[in-house]
Amino acid sequence: AVIWFLARWVATYLVPLDVSREIDSVGRHGSQHSRKLLNSFAWDNNQGELVLDFVVLMSMVALTTYQGEIELQTLTCQKLLASVVRRKHTCAYVVQLDSWRDLTRAFASGRSLFSLSGRLQRSLAETLACAASCIKDPEASVQYLRDLMGPVAGCLVENASRSDLKSVAHQPDVIYMVCCLLERLRGAARATQPRTQKVLFEMGHTVMNSLLTLLEVYKNQSEVIYMILKFVVDFIDGQAVFLDGKETSVLMSFCLRLLQIYSSHNIGKVR
Repeated sequence: AVIWFLARWVATYLVPLDVSREIDSVGRHGSQHSRKLLNSFAWDNNQGELVLDFVVLMSMVALTTYQGEIELQTLTCQKLLASVVRRKHTCAYVVQLDSWRDLTRAFASGRSLFSLSGRLQRSLAETLACAASCIKDPEASVQYLRDLMGPVAGCLVENASRSDLKSVAHQPDVIYMVCCLLERLRGAARATQPRTQKVLFEMGHTVMNSLLTLLEVYKNQSEVIYMILKFVVDFIDGQAVFLDGKETSVLMSFCLRLLQIYSSHNIGKVR
């Protein structure tokens, strides 16, 4: 109930587009009680920033401390944090908070958030990547995404490059890690926007050869194959309208190679 309330608060009154305009409107068309309500629950006396900081801190606690509380974590990822970045004027404040930077660092380099389900990994990655579009400085926006997704892409490349990959690939913990990384990449791909397209294409380009390697190694592991294909679909869907000639050529070559490998292992099979 608390998470739901905070999500509604952030999505409505907490950071109005124009506080003075909304308060004046309430004063003209509503009661004095409504005016007091808006003042109490909006950005009055600059308390809204403290509330946003509290929201991010609470989200971090919910995602890292209450492992196994699926409903709580789902509400946190898909309602509370999503509402923080949905409105750009709210998101613009959030990305400046130390608590938000702590959350992105925990996602990029920590291990605690790997306890989340694959679906929530994808949702969290999409939310964190969406926030890049709210950073006013283009260079800072690009660096934010590189810091956020660079370690994820690097970890996937590292796993695919292991000399003992074939002998350990089918261990449950290795499969779980690969699937989590693919879900995170998929979430970021779904957050592609005009100003973040280039850096996200770089991310995708970085893992292309690794994806082909994993496709070979996991040819009989349908769960991993499914994750790879879903990532590629979301990546293409997000990138297609922005690609220049060189990027199109790179992506087409990758897709043709992927289809060749996939078809060579699935001829005669019904899926």
